[in-house]
Amino acid sequence: MSSRSGMIVLAGGRSTRMGFSKHRIEFAGATALDRIIRVASQCVDQIVVSVSDRDEARSLQSRLSASIRVVIDSAPGRGPLQGLSDSLKLLGGSVCVSAVVACDYPLVSREMIRLLFNALGSSDAIVPLVGGNHHVLLSVVRVDAFRNVGELLESGRYSVQGAFRSKKTSIVTEETMLRFGIDPAVLATANTPPELEYVRTLASRLNRP
Repeated sequence: MSSRSGMIVLAGGRSTRMGFSKHRIEFAGATALDRIIRVASQCVDQIVVSVSDRDEARSLQSRLSASIRVVIDSAPGRGPLQGLSDSLKLLGGSVCVSAVVACDYPLVSREMIRLLFNALGSSDAIVPLVGGNHHVLLSVVRVDAFRNVGELLESGRYSVQGAFRSKKTSIVTEETMLRFGIDPAVLATANTPPELEYVRTLASRLNRP
């Protein structure tokens, strides 16, 4: 198997609390998706963007680099685990490890992604644990270990947290992040308009353009 790395960007959420697609969130003229792809381009060899419908896929394909592949949920309404499953199938055997980043995390940094890759070790997955929360939608996974998540979906189990609990999953703590000079604020999520305003404030503090 190749030692190349990938990133799956989950951009297919319904965003009912935000009122519009979270990947369209803008900071200083760049969308959340653009920001995450910019980070990905500095860290990985292949990028896959997961969306929930064909119209969104066509819109993104028309403006993204031809090297970035867009995958549509094969079974809508099953949440991010479906996007993860379909994206892993698209990556196939071309990569052995992949970052997984939802557009909920517009402040993610290349340092955070590199820390996760470097700390994976022999685990199936690694996730940040900050404030008592396992941030499974900002993680790194072994493609082989997660290739069978489709079986969970077919059995009616749609929980991403459950998928990670079923694997050998390691954690990166807040203390480890700080030791490597990474502000835990990069894990701030934007799921509602008030959260978005808070994240924009954090972006200024973190000097995220």
